[in-house]
Amino acid sequence: PLAGRFSERSESAPQAGRLNESFTESKNYDIQTRGPNVSILKPLKGADENTYENFRGFCLQDYPDYEILFGVADASDPAAALVRRLQREFSGRAIRLMIAEPGGANPKSATLRTLADAARGEVLVISDADVRVAPDYLSRVVAPLADEAVGLVTCPYRGLGPRGVAARLEALHMEAVFLPSVVFARRVMGQRVGMGATLAVRRADLARAGGYASIADHLADDYQVAVIVEKLGLRTHLSDHVVSCVLGKTRFADQWAREVRWARGIRVTCPGRYPGLLVTYPVCWAAALCAVSGFARWAVCVLGLTLALRWLIAWDVGSLLGEPRGRRSLLLLPVREVMSFLVWCAGSVGSAITWRGERFVLLRDGRLAPPGPPGGLIRGLVRRLDAFLRKRQGIFEYCDEPDCVLRISMGTCEEETELSDGTRLLPGDAMCELHLFNEHMPQLSGDGANIRWAVEMHRRFRHSLTKLANAFGTDRRFDAVKGLHCVSVFGSRDGPKQTQRMAGRLHFDVFDFTRPRTLASRLHEAGENLLILGLVWTFNPAGLRTAKLARGRHRLCMSRGVLLEKYGGRDEKGADSSDISRYERNRAETAPDEQAAAAEGSVE
Repeated sequence: PLAGRFSERSESAPQAGRLNESFTESKNYDIQTRGPNVSILKPLKGADENTYENFRGFCLQDYPDYEILFGVADASDPAAALVRRLQREFSGRAIRLMIAEPGGANPKSATLRTLADAARGEVLVISDADVRVAPDYLSRVVAPLADEAVGLVTCPYRGLGPRGVAARLEALHMEAVFLPSVVFARRVMGQRVGMGATLAVRRADLARAGGYASIADHLADDYQVAVIVEKLGLRTHLSDHVVSCVLGKTRFADQWAREVRWARGIRVTCPGRYPGLLVTYPVCWAAALCAVSGFARWAVCVLGLTLALRWLIAWDVGSLLGEPRGRRSLLLLPVREVMSFLVWCAGSVGSAITWRGERFVLLRDGRLAPPGPPGGLIRGLVRRLDAFLRKRQGIFEYCDEPDCVLRISMGTCEEETELSDGTRLLPGDAMCELHLFNEHMPQLSGDGANIRWAVEMHRRFRHSLTKLANAFGTDRRFDAVKGLHCVSVFGSRDGPKQTQRMAGRLHFDVFDFTRPRTLASRLHEAGENLLILGLVWTFNPAGLRTAKLARGRHRLCMSRGVLLEKYGGRDEKGADSSDISRYERNRAETAPDEQAAAAEGSVE
């Protein structure tokens, strides 16, 4: 199917990774003079070193009438600055930047819904941010829509500019595994395909099909567009134009998470076809045959023949794509095939995915849902251990509101302490010990802590202390309590300074531990540190990106009088609206390293 469909690249085609090109325009459809006006829709989140060059390719199209709409969910997104730069460089081109309102579980669909509603073109061309194209891209992908029976055009893609082993493995997957599989599935087996690298659809047809509002909760939005368009009785056309996805430097962990997400998406959208993917990993089966046969000569020959055929196909695809540099990665093909098989195994179970820095649960119909409490055997054991320790230490909830992030236990003062307000705490005085309410901690995004998360955490702390001050006035158990204390456990390099800053804002006094450190105390601290890592992994997994095993400790104290004075009699929402407003006003003026330090301190 590849050789019969694709022809050699032309001399005029620059590095865009496309194939040339005999496509026949309809006699009533002169693309250069009377083609439909087109709106290119580009949903964005974040940017890398290749993003701007990718954008420029869409501004250099040999097409008479088109506009480009870029969409971001946040005006501060780094990609927005690149779009503004693009508007300055191509001032004569119709380029618009739009801020998308949230809607549905899929943030990309929400952005595309905003862009589609604002588009003026008769044809919408949807393309991901990492795609790089040649000047004839628009004319190539729009031309098949001259056939009224065609409702959607989609393009296969390959990897461009991989740097590092992980990126080379990803490019090899795109070119030697995914691309021929897609062509075979569509041309030979007649299966539905829809790929986010490029989708071209008439705006009227997309609106008749329900638009992006009808698929707002689905993970595979590109595939779902093909589904809803084909329900109109129209067919999907697989273009012979191959676009390029610029890879650059890729982390193996990110690549693995991305491919597992794709695999799980395929499993839930095409459950009957997912097992059939196993036949596309012949090297794994040949290796298994060798192992079962005790590496008999005939089985080794089968393995050698299988490897030879796989290399031959990959070499042929590389020749058709006109990219000889990709052949240097062919030695990694057996590794790539084993990895693809492992991805299939990981994708065949589980429903949790991480997408664009956010965690979701993938439902059986392909829709996304917010994650529930993390599951799994190990996490379950950590939860039970946490509950056992709370019961053993007498920790209880004084407030069950979702914004309350503190629990307490009743104890006594262990050493004489003089607080800044003049209160003297003596050994044996009744004290409340504060503990984190892990289930109520605000969840970190995949990007880690930021200043907005830190402000929310600060708000919840103050709200929790307000509720505790109110409880002191109504609950007789607190009548004899003279103050509060807790242990602050930091894992960052600037822990003591962060403790001082955080404690000062919350009206705590900070003290160093004066007791001598013994072997038993060191072992106890090491056990606590391991438990903290387990709790972070269980209740707030994204926090592991900044979590440290080595941690410093400080004692925080507050007198009963300060608690009642600073937090007593406040309203139900807490007492820090002015502080939060001040933080928000100063956020843009705060240096990036100070923001990171404040966020990291709040995490710990």
